[in-house]
Amino acid sequence: MQSWSAAREMNAIQLDAGTAAVFGALGPRSRFAVADVSLGSWRPRHIAHELAAQLSVELNADERVDTTLPDLRAFDYGAVIGRGVDTEARGDPMIMRAFDDARAIAHALDEQGMAVVALGPRFGARWRAGEVWFLRFLRQLREGVADEDVLLAMAGDIPRTGWHVQSWDQVPSYGGAADALAVVPGILDAKLAPRLGGDNGTLVELRGGVALVPPERRCARPARAVFDRLGALASDRFVSAYCSIHGTAYFADPARLIADAWAAYAEHAFDLALEISAYAAACATSSALRAAARASALGMAIATRQYQSCAEISEAPPDAPRPLQEFIREGRAWGRLMCGDVAAARIVLDPIVEIILAQDDCRASDLYRLNIAALAQFRDGDRAGALVLERAIEERIAAMPTADARLAYINHLNLARVLRANGDRVESERHYHAAFATSDGLRGTAEHVQRNAILGGIAEDRGDADAARSAWFRAALHWLAHQVPEAVGPRVVSAVTRDPSASGDDAVARTSKALLAKLVAFDAGTPRSSDGPVAFSAEKPPREAHGVGAPGWAVLVAQAGARPRIHDEAFVALGEVVGRCVRHAAGGRRFDTAFVYDRHGREIPVDAGQAREAYARCARSLRFDDRELSLSTASLLVKLGPGVASVDERLGLVHYNRLRPPFSLEPEELDAVTRIRRAPQPLAAFPGPMVRRLEDERIVVLQAAESACI
Repeated sequence: MQSWSAAREMNAIQLDAGTAAVFGALGPRSRFAVADVSLGSWRPRHIAHELAAQLSVELNADERVDTTLPDLRAFDYGAVIGRGVDTEARGDPMIMRAFDDARAIAHALDEQGMAVVALGPRFGARWRAGEVWFLRFLRQLREGVADEDVLLAMAGDIPRTGWHVQSWDQVPSYGGAADALAVVPGILDAKLAPRLGGDNGTLVELRGGVALVPPERRCARPARAVFDRLGALASDRFVSAYCSIHGTAYFADPARLIADAWAAYAEHAFDLALEISAYAAACATSSALRAAARASALGMAIATRQYQSCAEISEAPPDAPRPLQEFIREGRAWGRLMCGDVAAARIVLDPIVEIILAQDDCRASDLYRLNIAALAQFRDGDRAGALVLERAIEERIAAMPTADARLAYINHLNLARVLRANGDRVESERHYHAAFATSDGLRGTAEHVQRNAILGGIAEDRGDADAARSAWFRAALHWLAHQVPEAVGPRVVSAVTRDPSASGDDAVARTSKALLAKLVAFDAGTPRSSDGPVAFSAEKPPREAHGVGAPGWAVLVAQAGARPRIHDEAFVALGEVVGRCVRHAAGGRRFDTAFVYDRHGREIPVDAGQAREAYARCARSLRFDDRELSLSTASLLVKLGPGVASVDERLGLVHYNRLRPPFSLEPEELDAVTRIRRAPQPLAAFPGPMVRRLEDERIVVLQAAESACI
């Protein structure tokens, strides 16, 4: 193989003049990393992994990924919906992962002085959503230094990424007989190249021991047998799935493809997972496998709220296993319900209500099914029927031998919604509080926005202007501090805007505009400041931070040099309004960043006592409601966090109510947690690093001896 510069100088590779010019424009130093999705992206996080290999970057793995293959014989609604509930609370994992990857790659590119060339899809291949988000975030995070980055894209298929675009249209395809090398999806490991026929004249050596197949070697219509040969040599499961889809159907293994689809789903490559599932169903030779593939696609679509896809999935074959038939029938009905076809959904969902309620013991999966039926009744205007059914679900949840916090969360939210629609504000508010109690001590930024927006609306309904102002202001603080607001789920957007249809950039703009409208009236008397804009962050503050606040909220401020990433007009305007309030509360202290510290998944401080408790160890001073307050750790106690469901002292495992997998304690940590479970302990009784680690893992919280957590 030749290095790119050597190949260019020696003319060893005959590249199209336009393509060669793109690479040559990067300058004589030829320092660049290449990502190739010209045949489509067939691995999760395709572009990020290709760039990481050339930059010697180790991308973070998602510790929450569940790679367990579901039982293909009998799908469990509880597992599918429960997984979706927590996924939505955290935010779209595909978008959040794309941001994390882009941040790691951007840092490495800047450190190494590298540029990027990304080769976009050709020959009818299409962009996958995760790759577009990654490119967008990479451009934003390299703002001002990314002018050399180039994206090759086909005319009419140029994603909104902000990159400099060079046309792919004139790049020719290979004129000879295609070989396995021509159909490799992306760059390849140099060790695999010789097995595929690669030599010094056919590949371009890149950094990190990987190689690029020159664009002119790609073929528009290779024979299926070429994919069969690549599939026989490839060890990567996703390349094998790609070869199965494009190769001879005879060699496809539907059961393996179903497992590959769930592996892609576990890594948040949702569109890839659905594509693999669809092909598995198409090539399955038995009714059971065909139904399992359709159920897999349906389960993934439900969990990712792709309801139109749910409605379009075919029914199970009549001789398929009965549990799979029922799962698919009801899942299709759910999709139709969420797409507005309530009557068609009720034809399927209504009959299951009487059957389930007649059972002595209801499984969690059955109660999730009843929640869907109740939603259909509510959307059909039958509020009384929906309320009766949700009350019945509530009774059965209370009788369950093991608590299911995710099921309780859904039931309480549904009860709150129905009761609020019926005008019972007091009882509705009680259920809203009960719903969010299931994630107390575990909440992320998005759920803080949702909770405060709902509380703000409730306060408005009862005419409590002060409580409403405080709740909406906290919602705005959390929203501005969200690292990736593009990823928030429809429940968050709906709580603020009363419209769940927005997503992505549209969600950022509309949510920001709605929050701004709520705050403008409250901010009328706040003077403008000449100290510049304020950036907001949910990350840990630096040690030199200072606490500032007013009734209803408090934050930490510091000179941290944070740079804004989002330039949406409404988002920026909202930041200006909130920033003026924070600067006013700071009383002239200079800062550029406000850190919205949520006390480890509970909520930001809402009064002076909570602010002193929260900032005793992490702030140099505290100014609250125009008063300078003292800070001391002397009275702080360590207590068990509200998000802990149980502690298995025999195995040393902490189990949480929601959102987090079990956590394994070290022996000294288990001893500390055992003591804390019996009674709150003085902070001084434990090593500081241990307490901070247990706090970060949402196992313990700090509390002043005389105060109570909200």
